[in-house]
Amino acid sequence: MKIIFYILFFSSFALSQTFNDKLLYITSNKIDLNYAYQSLKIGNDKLEQLSLPVNILIPITSHLSLDLWNGSALTKFIGNEIKSIGETRLGVKYIFPSEKFMIKALIGLPTGKTKFSDEEFLISQLISLNPLGYPISYYSQGLNVNLSLIYAYPISKNFVLGLGCAYNYKGNYYPKETTDMGKFDPGDEIISDFGFDVKISKKIKFNFDFVYTVFAKDKIGDIEVFKMGNKISLYTGLNYIIGITNNNLFVIYRKRSNNKLLSENSTEELASGAQIDMNYLFELLLNTQLTPYLVFDGKIYQSADQLLNGELVHTGKSTVLGFGLGLRYNTIDFLQTEVYYIFKTGDIVLPPSTEKLNISGSKIGCNLLFRF
Repeated sequence: MKIIFYILFFSSFALSQTFNDKLLYITSNKIDLNYAYQSLKIGNDKLEQLSLPVNILIPITSHLSLDLWNGSALTKFIGNEIKSIGETRLGVKYIFPSEKFMIKALIGLPTGKTKFSDEEFLISQLISLNPLGYPISYYSQGLNVNLSLIYAYPISKNFVLGLGCAYNYKGNYYPKETTDMGKFDPGDEIISDFGFDVKISKKIKFNFDFVYTVFAKDKIGDIEVFKMGNKISLYTGLNYIIGITNNNLFVIYRKRSNNKLLSENSTEELASGAQIDMNYLFELLLNTQLTPYLVFDGKIYQSADQLLNGELVHTGKSTVLGFGLGLRYNTIDFLQTEVYYIFKTGDIVLPPSTEKLNISGSKIGCNLLFRF
């Protein structure tokens, strides 16, 4: 029996953590290397990114573990590029002796590039747009700290309830080379989560999470400039096995209350549209070594106004669909290799234009997972 919690931390990073009935944490040392190249043609211009996120997981005991993450990337757009390591994340996770509580602390160190030229700043805004799905969506910010607490309670062998809460501290930083505007200080976040996981039968499992996020006001220098609307996120997942096939369907629905643009004498409310993310994974369980799969990914976003690196950006409706295939192979006892290809197509509205821009391109990747 498993229960899944979704704790959102830092800016756009999402963590999905799986536990068994008693939250017992047992694993080997892991090094996960994820090479990826994504190239999308947006209108007449191409946005390319070559990325290498690295994750190292070290279990100290069955209840205590450490992890380290960094994502380096080279991103190019219209003859300009950003080449830099990204933010470095350090995490400590501890399962209490009762094996029902888990606490996790994460710190994001600003090891990546932040002070961008005007051309680099445009690139940083584009890769941070969620519909485009770039693996490294930002290079760095200020010092970020996340503290989360999770509790799981098994009602029965087939039904588990879960509660979670988290606090995200976000430090200030200079988004541009010119420091005239002052430091941008994104608002902190408070997150609460309620979820359940149910095993309908030996071959069917369903999970659901309700996540509510409250945002503090964003500042430039000491001046409050923006208040992001509180967000409701609904996560649903379905896993079912038919014959030698394993099927995973995952849907996320997000909706914010109105964002607010703040000034000394007035407050302007800005509508924020709903967002839907969908993912379907179809796996052929041929044997213990070889697993070919097909994947579908869809992002349907309504128009919204948001503050990206201290600058107000309006994005119109966007729809991006991905269709792909991949292969996982347990090469040897301590190494799993995965290769994949995903074709992407859709459209998006970007400022200052009000016309839809066609999106087309692909993402290819190779993942190497070492266990020892």
